[in-house]
Amino acid sequence: MDQRLMANIIANVRADVDDVKDLPIGARARKVMEVVKDHWLANLIRANLDDKFAIAVAALYMLADDEEKTRIRWEMDLLRGLSAAERGVPVDFGQVLGDTPLDPIGLVMIWKDVVGTGMVRTEFDAKI
Repeated sequence: MDQRLMANIIANVRADVDDVKDLPIGARARKVMEVVKDHWLANLIRANLDDKFAIAVAALYMLADDEEKTRIRWEMDLLRGLSAAERGVPVDFGQVLGDTPLDPIGLVMIWKDVVGTGMVRTEFDAKI
């Protein structure tokens, strides 16, 4: 997906969910994902579920505090590691997980619940 279109959708989504800043991160993620799933601009350009997931995570990241951003990055790093391992790339999961276990938000599980399906793609390479 074109990065400019993605940025435009993220800006629109942020405006639509500005009222969720005080919610816990899991509830905020769900609300952002619900908005992205049916967002008119994402549907207009026929964004697939993977693109919509990336848009939702990026919008959530922009609404997050520093601790939440660390958790989002950690979770996305883990997903990228799993994707690489599926393709046969050696992954040091000790390095990916780090020394300090973080409390996962469950971004994929929330997304799956919101869209009512599993992820289409297994490669998570969007950078935050």
